[in-house]
Amino acid sequence: MAKTPYYTKAETEAKLRSLNLDPNFYGVGVYGVEWTNGIAAPEVTRIGDMAAHQSLPVQSKMRRYLRADDGTINYFLDKDNSNLRDDGTAATLDGTHGQVMDLLPVHWGKFSDLLPINRGLISLTPFPGAHIIIPMHVSAYKASLQRTGNKLASVVNTTADFRGGNNSATNDATAATLLGKPASSISRPNFEQYAQNRGSLWYNMQYSVRRTLWWFITIEFATRNHQTAVNATLTAEGYRQGALGTGPTDLSGGDWSTFNGYNPLFNCGLTNLLGNNSGEVAVILQDFPTVGLTKAIQVNSYRGVENFFGDLWDWTSGVNVKNEGGVSRAYVATGTKSSDANYLGYRSAGLLPTANGYTTEILMGEDGDILPKNVSGGSSTTYFADYYYQNAATDALRGLIFGGNAADGSSAGSASAHAGSAPSSSAATVGSRLCFLA
Repeated sequence: MAKTPYYTKAETEAKLRSLNLDPNFYGVGVYGVEWTNGIAAPEVTRIGDMAAHQSLPVQSKMRRYLRADDGTINYFLDKDNSNLRDDGTAATLDGTHGQVMDLLPVHWGKFSDLLPINRGLISLTPFPGAHIIIPMHVSAYKASLQRTGNKLASVVNTTADFRGGNNSATNDATAATLLGKPASSISRPNFEQYAQNRGSLWYNMQYSVRRTLWWFITIEFATRNHQTAVNATLTAEGYRQGALGTGPTDLSGGDWSTFNGYNPLFNCGLTNLLGNNSGEVAVILQDFPTVGLTKAIQVNSYRGVENFFGDLWDWTSGVNVKNEGGVSRAYVATGTKSSDANYLGYRSAGLLPTANGYTTEILMGEDGDILPKNVSGGSSTTYFADYYYQNAATDALRGLIFGGNAADGSSAGSASAHAGSAPSSSAATVGSRLCFLA
């Protein structure tokens, strides 16, 4: 019988040692995680500099701040309360002082899938085999839209000029108001244009940003199931545990439809009192689904990135799906290249599943792609615990939306993805985020 092309963990580590490489230590400040394909538990193993798993030097540099349209940083926000500047005075978050953004610091990363072992490592400084990951800036909130000038925004603003959803004023005086909510019912090309209307270095949500955040969360909490319950207590070793909780995902779709026709439910800025910290905030939806009733739900934040999953799906640029002849292939852009019509200049990341299901393997590769490779045998509590929807039966270019919405329950999550629609499509449950990439 031919030997399997997979190497066991023991064989892999023996090979590394034969090359005088310690499989568990890569240098001071280099830290990450690994997991073995076929192991259903979503938890992963911490590797590298274990002291760095306590201090999390890369993730700890994430912070909210205000950026002007010309790229100028106006001021940083208080680490524990985003309603304040970092000097303790009141912040202005309505757009007057700029867009509320979150910094993802420059760092180095190394990703490998020496099957069946998958590894991801990060560091603030270069290390052998790693590549630089440029600083990225993502909106603290789901993107709203400044209707004057059609400029994508990240603000706390309840005026009509920033009305969310489809901009309907019908419910302005009721609990179902769209004032203060993120924008939706917009196609991906329009999200891209609305971001560029703010300036040439502004973009709508980028796949590279989502991929980076997925790795930050996975390495910090040592689990691929980011809906694991919040647990602020450190382990005996001083590591983070738990994750981000279910987030805004567990509403009834029927109730949501009754309430406001699947338009956005949550105001931007609900997690401001968390500052740059991770956690959940309880929200009570009034008159939901009908007058006199209420519904309690949690919204969450990862180090200043509010509702990274749930709430609304995110239209995401920088990745396209080519369906042809029953085969589905993912193409990933380099840099900020964006096309809604083809894959020219994109790299092939690999084949995607042609069935729906919970992701059990990802394409990975040297860029650490979080796109699904296998969806057989998974569940909401195993492997990646995130669902993938596809439409491979139709020959066409498809875009990708990520994260799930407020009624997707356990199928939502940081790597939950849907490749069923053309970039030109729009829906009340699909929004985006604002990015700045210099």
